[in-house]
Amino acid sequence: MAIKLSRYFLILLPASLISGPLISEILMNLISIFFLSHTIKNKMIKFYFKNKIVLLIFIFYIVCIFSSLNSTELLFSLKTSIPYLRFLIFALAVSWIIFTDESILQKVFFSFLFCYMLLILFAFLEHFTGYNVIYGDQFRRDRLSSLFGDELILGSYLSRFFPILIGLGLFYIKLYSKNVRYLFYIIIVTTPLIVFLSGERTSFFFMIVGFLSSLLLLELNSRFKFGFLLSVVVLIFGFLYFGDNVKKNTFERTLKQIKPSNSKIHFFSDEHEALAVSAIKIFKDNKILGSGPKTFRKKCKETKYEVKNVNQIFGCYTHPHNTYLQILAETGIFGFLIIFILLILIIYNLFKIFIQRLFCNKIKSSSIEIACYLSFLISLFPVVPGANFFNNYINIIY
Repeated sequence: MAIKLSRYFLILLPASLISGPLISEILMNLISIFFLSHTIKNKMIKFYFKNKIVLLIFIFYIVCIFSSLNSTELLFSLKTSIPYLRFLIFALAVSWIIFTDESILQKVFFSFLFCYMLLILFAFLEHFTGYNVIYGDQFRRDRLSSLFGDELILGSYLSRFFPILIGLGLFYIKLYSKNVRYLFYIIIVTTPLIVFLSGERTSFFFMIVGFLSSLLLLELNSRFKFGFLLSVVVLIFGFLYFGDNVKKNTFERTLKQIKPSNSKIHFFSDEHEALAVSAIKIFKDNKILGSGPKTFRKKCKETKYEVKNVNQIFGCYTHPHNTYLQILAETGIFGFLIIFILLILIIYNLFKIFIQRLFCNKIKSSSIEIACYLSFLISLFPVVPGANFFNNYINIIY
């Protein structure tokens, strides 16, 4: 009974992430509880912790605990670090579900396909009419949110899962009818356009990385690659040509923030740069274990970590908007090294796949495995603005 419920909950998870963090948290916790119950009953805990990656992430969890214990914001930080283990348990629970029923991935694919279809349809409606199906009037004229309402994370959702959608689709494509195949092709062609129109510049960068890497590494015939690439380029440039507001938001605003007139070049913007400087200052005072998970929002308010601008004080927010700067500031060099090792392992495996494709014309990894590597590469990409690493919603996605 527990495994059956866990399968249903996993299928519902892509949709629950659209509804907000509450339902997805509930589903994640239920799946994890069922998994723990099964694992303890069958005395299989040691089996799961034999995996080196699992051990590495568990060590990161221990580092987070010690970082909180060393923090001046002890109780505040512990509220984040102690429950963080549940994300690792959830990841193991998902592997347990797939191991017991590999066909669950096909159902998860259809769940993603349905979610993407709805998000894209309502995004187009919002773009052309200015009406948001959840919020009513469009929340911001320069941004699209579709079913996310006043949460401007449409591009983030679509770009982070995009390689997974393609990888699952290619793995099962031969099993589908022509109508399903056409729907799949339409969705993967229009998704980059919607991410572009969403106005989320980091997400669009993620989409470019995921899109080009998928063309490079996944097993696709040359005609499909060319048609896919041409279709996406034509769509985006078509909307660029006819939609002046889109061009202003995505390109002109970005250039003005990186290089304002009569000013030096900034790290994405003066706000982003100030946050980065503040994070580095915090790290310098807490090199080994950091200031404690999720404490940047507290520490950046202290006078010595303020970063002053001519007109106002920047450098303080809930997180420094860069994954690695946040990990350095909040978990120190120990936490940083663990996440950096994970990034290196991902890059190494992708490079190995690329070499196989280039010289052997045969890849041992499945499209699903490659898609997982690409999704993690996107989420852990080092030199772009990033989400709060300890945010519950983003960790469910991880």
